[in-house]
Amino acid sequence: VDRFDGCHSKITEIPSYQSGNANLKISISWPESNIGELAKVQCPCGNVTLGGRILLATRYCGGDFTNGGRWTNPDITPCNFSDVSREICQLAKLATNQRIEQLQYITDNGNDLGSTDVTVSVAVLLTTTDEVSGNLSLINNFLNVVDNIINIDEDILQESQESSNTSA
Repeated sequence: VDRFDGCHSKITEIPSYQSGNANLKISISWPESNIGELAKVQCPCGNVTLGGRILLATRYCGGDFTNGGRWTNPDITPCNFSDVSREICQLAKLATNQRIEQLQYITDNGNDLGSTDVTVSVAVLLTTTDEVSGNLSLINNFLNVVDNIINIDEDILQESQESSNTSA
């Protein structure tokens, strides 16, 4: 007989706090964890890996071996992205040319972007690097996005770099 006293896998959904748009909800999947473990999960961004040490949700598996494991309330604050960041994450589902065009549109007014918006923009842009080679139009649009990001306020770029290591 197998017995597991820890916390079973669970999903936490984070609705959009700005618009309430159900299409922009974020789902965090907590792994099965042993009692006494702190589960750490990267903030989800479509199928893009954000990296970094700051964009992590955490949740402690408490309880005891008599009554079993119990999840505490999660710390999802780092994953409670703005609607802009959530929309950028969804661009990863688009074809490369559409992804780059939409990123160019979103980053054209970089003054409206925060550090997490920059982080997810860079992560989504990096998903296109293998596919732009040899396509002059895509390369031009790609470089326009890079230029837009470079022109964002230096403090925001610094914060993005420190939280997510976006220039690595």
